[in-house]
Amino acid sequence: MPGFAHRLFLSAAIGAMALAASAHADENGNMQPGQPYSCADDAIGSIVEVCKAVKQALPFVQCPETTSTCAKARQEVFTGLTGETASPTNIKTWNGQGVTGEVFQSVGLCLLRDLNAAPMNSHAEASLPIGNISADGVVDFMSFDPKNKFFKGSHRLTAHAPVIGDVDIMTQVFTVDDVNSDLKGQGKTVGQYGVSGAHGLGFEADSGAEEFSFELDALTITTPYGTVTPKPHLTLARASFWSLWPPPGGAPTGLTMNPGGFQTTDVYGRLKGQSVASALSPFKLVPEPKDVLVPSKYCGIVIKDEKQCLAPAPVAWDSQLMLGARNVDPRPAAAAWKAPAGQPFPLRPDAIVKTARSAGEKLPNGFASAGVKIVYNPVGMIPAALLSSGFITPTIEVFVDPNIAVGFASQFNFWNAQASVWNPSLSKPPPAPAVTPLDVESQHAMTL
Repeated sequence: MPGFAHRLFLSAAIGAMALAASAHADENGNMQPGQPYSCADDAIGSIVEVCKAVKQALPFVQCPETTSTCAKARQEVFTGLTGETASPTNIKTWNGQGVTGEVFQSVGLCLLRDLNAAPMNSHAEASLPIGNISADGVVDFMSFDPKNKFFKGSHRLTAHAPVIGDVDIMTQVFTVDDVNSDLKGQGKTVGQYGVSGAHGLGFEADSGAEEFSFELDALTITTPYGTVTPKPHLTLARASFWSLWPPPGGAPTGLTMNPGGFQTTDVYGRLKGQSVASALSPFKLVPEPKDVLVPSKYCGIVIKDEKQCLAPAPVAWDSQLMLGARNVDPRPAAAAWKAPAGQPFPLRPDAIVKTARSAGEKLPNGFASAGVKIVYNPVGMIPAALLSSGFITPTIEVFVDPNIAVGFASQFNFWNAQASVWNPSLSKPPPAPAVTPLDVESQHAMTL
């Protein structure tokens, strides 16, 4: 007996899952159609297992043999480049990118492997007049093959609510392996330094949406004022999907890194990452001010017969993959973030998990409702003489449906980025817009 909120949730969840996750990605990060399968065939189908447990006590409950939509999805998180390194005798123009891609590929696998000793746990609570609601998320280790550099883990969400009880909302299994592209001899560069390889981590995970609902037989209670028929009902639904960035219609660039507010470009795939990283420049040319008597030592550069100034430009790329959702608060004040119009690099709330960055991130991973529809037929209060007169055919029915409906969410974010900026305090006045490793500060970071 699913209600409107549940139907809306499930249809939206299936749509978001189909758009964002029912696909495989190539080394350019391009999504390609994936193959769906029955949710009941995998660990993702926890609601099917819940239904089977209910059926043991209530044999009339019908459990779905196959469920709506499930699929495996694969996407590559770009970890960076490798290539020619600088030395005292090899100083060229550089844009602050490269070198550490293979290192951070290994860092990512090591961070995931260490979940064996320290799983990631989170806990959230909310209060209702009838009791507390709570949810527990965990990202955990399942196995690691060091020879083939292959990790397997799980993202789980369990919850508790009054009346509904304890529910295993979601078990989303995912795997991670290293992926590499040999770029030797292809002329790829970062500044004037050659690039020899592009590296990434291939994430593969289940995604899907399913539900089951049942209601108990109505009870009949006779009162002096008529018959009351309460009918208990329960609905459980879950959706596990990817929350990729940018979402459809989202901003592919933004100010996301701390410190410094770096102008960040989002990428997936090794080759797309190489293309973006090679194009970044930690400086920018701006017109020389006309009203400055003593221009900066970094001004006076003539480009196309116009005097320019060399100015710092903090630039970065990032590659992030999110399993699950965040901030499912339905109140208007908790609306999903939207990029302001006309800002190429808006300040995005990537690190503020209480703010959803898209409508898809606001979809709960789990939905549960329980209640009792109480039907009251006041026909019994009408005198029998009127009922038998032939002039009145009463069809009056009054009902009330008090219920509790709860949404739960958990999000696991794997984030990797490299940023660079030209630091004029390290430099001598250049005769042309050329920045070398002596002038550039670079930062590479990865977080779970």
